[in-house]
Amino acid sequence: MALPTVSVPKMLSDAPELIGLDTAVQGAVRGCFEYAKSEERSNTDDAFDVRTTRLSDYLDRHAAAFSGVEMATKTAAISQIQRTQIL
Repeated sequence: MALPTVSVPKMLSDAPELIGLDTAVQGAVRGCFEYAKSEERSNTDDAFDVRTTRLSDYLDRHAAAFSGVEMATKTAAISQIQRTQIL
């Protein structure tokens, strides 16, 4: 079984039309997960775990996860990630 922090972003990237993501939101979600699973962040005590990490707390510490993303797109991406965490 794949790790959720790896498989969830893949699912969101592979089937955005099934969950209603537009291209900008899809890119923001992908970028956030790529930031979170980068080697320098994934091997620390502050690593993002899609099952257990409270996204708002993580983003308070890592605002760069959405660097360069417009506010409306960021808001939609955060909502999508939070919905996914509930599943």
